[in-house]
Amino acid sequence: MGALRFETDGGYQWKVVFQHGMTTREVGKKKQEVPVRFTTAIVDLTPASPWSDSLAYMKQTIGMTLCSPSDQFCRKTGRKIALQRALVEYSRETRAAFWQEYWRSVGKMEFINGHRNRQQG
Repeated sequence: MGALRFETDGGYQWKVVFQHGMTTREVGKKKQEVPVRFTTAIVDLTPASPWSDSLAYMKQTIGMTLCSPSDQFCRKTGRKIALQRALVEYSRETRAAFWQEYWRSVGKMEFINGHRNRQQG
């Protein structure tokens, strides 16, 4: 799936890449391995200006979530939780600017089978 890119006030460019997959996890008293789905959000933050010292400002954070074996896997929920975890290191103001621009960019888009499709209605 392609990356989502946008800019926020303050001259920052954001790039977000989601990865979904399957792994195994030990559960229960017998430590039985069961398959579980996961979502990873990789967030890159760089200055928007090509003339800034990009190495001084570049930052990458990663958030991950595992779906409980007893829950139904949902990509939308996994993306939201993984993004929240990836953004923990940023200030409240930076996170607010990120979410505002993220929802403006994504709108009512849904990611279905790896492709972005706009919802009707």
